[in-house]
Amino acid sequence: RGTMADAAAHAVDVLVACADEDARCIVGAVLRHAGWRVCEIADPATVLAAARATRPLLVVTSYPTPVAAECTITDTLRRAPDTAALPILN
Repeated sequence: RGTMADAAAHAVDVLVACADEDARCIVGAVLRHAGWRVCEIADPATVLAAARATRPLLVVTSYPTPVAAECTITDTLRRAPDTAALPILN
């Protein structure tokens, strides 16, 4: 989960980026129930801005259609210096 300093430095713990509303809500609910602070994003075009604004400890992405969206999100986050080190779970 990170240290107290990590938690204080981040607006949210996990950024959940998923186009499927049901899946996004379920993942978000499970994480919140476990005590994590969660930000949910539906639009893949806004993930980089959301990651910069919320400074999460982890990004969880799931864009099953098209698969390319997931690669684009990961690539975009990896290319940006301020988000390059974020752990990403696809």
